[in-house]
Amino acid sequence: MITEKEHLAGIFDRLADDGPRLVYADWLEEEGESDRAEIIRVQTTILRDGMYENGKWRSLADPERVKMQARSRELEHLHLDNWFAGHPNLRELLRQNPVRIGWDRGFIRYLKLYHIYHALSFRLPDNLCVTDELDLYNTSIRTLPERLNVGGRLRLTYTNIRTLPDNLHCGSIDLSHTHISLPTGLRVVRDLYLEHIPTARLPKRLSVGGSLYLSHTPIRTLPDDLHVGRHLHLSGTQITARAARRILDMPGLSRQAKISGLRTAGFEELARQAERRAAQGQAEGRS
Repeated sequence: MITEKEHLAGIFDRLADDGPRLVYADWLEEEGESDRAEIIRVQTTILRDGMYENGKWRSLADPERVKMQARSRELEHLHLDNWFAGHPNLRELLRQNPVRIGWDRGFIRYLKLYHIYHALSFRLPDNLCVTDELDLYNTSIRTLPERLNVGGRLRLTYTNIRTLPDNLHCGSIDLSHTHISLPTGLRVVRDLYLEHIPTARLPKRLSVGGSLYLSHTPIRTLPDDLHVGRHLHLSGTQITARAARRILDMPGLSRQAKISGLRTAGFEELARQAERRAAQGQAEGRS
């Protein structure tokens, strides 16, 4: 029996594919969550069949299209009422400002709650899943749901969040201007922004598939097991000469990865070596 966690993992691994969502909708139906299943099916049908048929866009006045879109909006409001029932001010904000929330085949595609100061007890739903972007910039939020899934970017800049959930699934994370403590073994699929943070050490087994931004931090050394796939930004750090010399020998640094900031830190020769290393790795990748 596939669990809900496994269903969601499959959806977020194949965000462009309707299949895992529709299988999840069947599972929800069996679990008694028919409204949740319906919004997935309705919005998937609208996107796949409801607007484009036989090579032509269906008319805005097409009765079936109008009916489905009306039902889609009803279900969206229903889920807002259910998910944000514990915070009526936030629910009303989203109702009055639909530009802050977008939907994608039964899931929230983006949720933009930036600059919400008044909600000192503001929390997110425990089972929140956002397929593209969750923007919490400069809000009063203090904790994140343990089961949070964000397929794209999670923006936590200028928040009071101190820790990340152990099992956080996220594409990119912006933690600039925070006092957050990173968990051991954190994996970020794409980019991790840690600019202007007071943290002097990175956690062990940190893995960043894209770029790691450490600009203007007090970091002096890097863990030996750090993994970076595309670009390591060190401008404005306090990286030591010994740590800088070890960077090029780090096994987790991709052969194609660029390293910026070494020259401005006074490591001219290391900067040239890094540039040659990246150019050679990129050439090998193309061959």
